[in-house]
Amino acid sequence: MAFGALRAAAQLGLKMPRDLSIIGFDDIPQAAGSTPALTTIRQQSRAKGQMAAAMVVGDLAYTAEFQQLSTELIVRESVTAPRMGKGS
Repeated sequence: MAFGALRAAAQLGLKMPRDLSIIGFDDIPQAAGSTPALTTIRQQSRAKGQMAAAMVVGDLAYTAEFQQLSTELIVRESVTAPRMGKGS
C-alpha cells in the first residue's frame, strides 16, 4: 500500500517528503530501493511465524490475549519532521 501511495503522490506532482511523508510496514527489501527510499517499521517476522506455527501445532496455547512483538523504525527518505504551523 505504501508503494501505491508513493506512486499516486508522484502522479499528483507531490514531492516526498517535502509535501507528504509516507511510511510502510514490514521493511521488505524493495523499501530501501524505492525512490524515495521508504521509511518503514521492521518487525520480527521470524518470531511472528514461530509463534503462529507453535499455536497451529499445539505447542503454544491459543488465547485471545494480545501478543506483542518488538518493532524497529527504519527511517529513510520518505519522511521528514512536521512543519510548524503559522501559530506555532
